[in-house]
Amino acid sequence: MIKQRLSRALTPLLLALIAVTSDASEGIPPYVAVSGKASITTSPNRAELTLSAEQDANQAAQAQKQVQRTIEKTLVFLSQQGIETKDIRSTTLSIQPQYVWDREQQQQRLQGYRAAQSIVVTLQDVRLLQAIIDGGLSAGITRLSPPRLFHSEQHELERQVLAMAVKDAQINAEAAATALNVKVGWPLAIEAQSSSSTPRPEYRAVAMMAADGGESVDTQLSGQIEIALHVNAKFALVH
Repeated sequence: MIKQRLSRALTPLLLALIAVTSDASEGIPPYVAVSGKASITTSPNRAELTLSAEQDANQAAQAQKQVQRTIEKTLVFLSQQGIETKDIRSTTLSIQPQYVWDREQQQQRLQGYRAAQSIVVTLQDVRLLQAIIDGGLSAGITRLSPPRLFHSEQHELERQVLAMAVKDAQINAEAAATALNVKVGWPLAIEAQSSSSTPRPEYRAVAMMAADGGESVDTQLSGQIEIALHVNAKFALVH
């Protein structure tokens, strides 16, 4: 459920009323400069997760083979979970030599090779996040990035917030105009600034088993997205 919060602050200092004398050459009418704010809070329904496989080995081919095996197992698992190919992309396999400092020889010595590759998964159902984490770890994934949570209708929500913030600015302008015994005319300029925030997901891995050897720990996933906009606007003043 989306919660809407419209913040309206009307203070003389922040409104910064500016009366401009009409200039016939420039055609600038008297105006009032105001601000408006609005925000929407919603729960994320999509997630993006990066699963990475890293492997050290004496030989480059050996490290590469082990990483490829893990990636293949992970891709099979994702397919079994109903994740479509369009929602999966992978990075290029990289192989880097690993060196250690040889004190006796006073030089670097080749110790082996590290191969690495990542899979980026977009989940159309955020409830699958914990299952994908567990399955990836079981397949041999060695590193997980913090999931990025977002809403599928993000752009539409931003448009709604923009309309609310502009309306808030207009209300502030009308309040100021009333105090001056004038009326608000056409808007002369509107500038919007986004201050949206993304959630930090909190979860516990269900792979952790209870001390009695019984059941897995329940998944805990929480997070809220706040889409906020601040607008600065100028409205003409008419008598």
